[in-house]
Amino acid sequence: MAPGSWVRLVVGEDAGASSRGPRTSSLLAIGAGCLVVLWARRLVGAPPGSLPGPDQTLVPLVGFFAGVLLHVVPHEVGHAVAALVLRLPVLGIAVGPLRIGRPGQLAGSSGHVRVDATRVQHALPTRMAVFILAGPAANLAIAAVTASVADNPSSRLDLRLAMAGLTAAGLLVGIANLVPGTSSQGVANDGTRALRWITQPSRERAQIALGRDLSNLQRAASPSADRRLAAQPADLDWLRAAAADPRPMIAGRAVTALVSERIRRASGALAGVGAADVNLSLVQPLWEDTSLVIRYASRLDQPAATRAAVAANVALLLSLSYMAQRPGESTDPASVEVTTIARMAELGFAARRDWLPARTALALARLMQDRPSEARDLLRNHVVAVSDADPLERARAMAVWGFAEFELGDRDRAKRLAAAAYRLAPEGALTLSLVHRVSAAADQDDDPVATQPSEASPGSAD
Repeated sequence: MAPGSWVRLVVGEDAGASSRGPRTSSLLAIGAGCLVVLWARRLVGAPPGSLPGPDQTLVPLVGFFAGVLLHVVPHEVGHAVAALVLRLPVLGIAVGPLRIGRPGQLAGSSGHVRVDATRVQHALPTRMAVFILAGPAANLAIAAVTASVADNPSSRLDLRLAMAGLTAAGLLVGIANLVPGTSSQGVANDGTRALRWITQPSRERAQIALGRDLSNLQRAASPSADRRLAAQPADLDWLRAAAADPRPMIAGRAVTALVSERIRRASGALAGVGAADVNLSLVQPLWEDTSLVIRYASRLDQPAATRAAVAANVALLLSLSYMAQRPGESTDPASVEVTTIARMAELGFAARRDWLPARTALALARLMQDRPSEARDLLRNHVVAVSDADPLERARAMAVWGFAEFELGDRDRAKRLAAAAYRLAPEGALTLSLVHRVSAAADQDDDPVATQPSEASPGSAD
């Protein structure tokens, strides 16, 4: 089983001076630079009010900037040693180019240590706080050693100046990580993490559980090439259960993973909808998960765009499946299938009214409910307005609009819409169905319509 969760501790771009916003980072760097210069003046015995010479200023400044980079090493060593002493399982260690541990645990910035906190129960908050604070403590310990060298009169002056710069770097990295704060990207530093474990242990435990479930979700939703998701009932059951999770992140990822796999398979089955050899068994799993989709699309704690995409795409695909099983037959507006499709389409449209696929899915559902005027009104003005939409999405919308016009008796407009949709997506299932419907009606009227379109444009349907 994949590791459940970890705590990531970062030095470099996310800790030290850069663990804060740009303004705070600048103030810390200026303060550390002033400290280096003042210390160098005292070491060289410069008179009050004067500054050391350029050479005597350059050495501590070089030591300072080099120290900011070098202090990544003791920082991460401090975390790693504390993890071993506290018996926290280490998943990975990264210090600059050095990587130790599992490859999947080593992505990130220049330094971090990751531990698996899901396998620890006894005194977890205390152990985690000590583990987190061990990194800044190591920086301060090294700073104390270099400070003693810098203050030793028997040492060479250039060595003392370099040690002064290293000491300032250690103080900067250590204190900046101890004082609670977050980066401009919202990444918490060591002090914030430790404080959370001390004051809000239940919250941090919940984050650990979230990380574990996200890891399990990634494993279940990303099967290897030789085992497909649909062939793993345990993975599917886990994803279905996760889709009802009260935590928005877990539910969202579970639903999108499950539905994406279902749509991928079903879309392949319906690529040639209307043909006699469509494998409808690959579409059936979508019907099994309709209640899951409806529950998810009803959750207001989920992103509107995601709810709309899930509900509208599933509704559209199930509509195609329903029509493919009844070629040439009228739909039953009161059937459970049509009612379910309409409910999903309504939720998708309510989540994102300006999105063309959501309008198309609802319009198609209204057609299946024998309400063509509502279907036409959903698309008539919107299709022309979104000229920059994906061609396949526009073609689907035009085809559904054409079906609505056909049902309302305006066959000329339906013919023009069929031609425009065919020009955009000549292999689209809805486009071909409309072309065949219009052609069949034209044959009956002894006025054949060619399936190849003329120069009709989407706007000409108006």
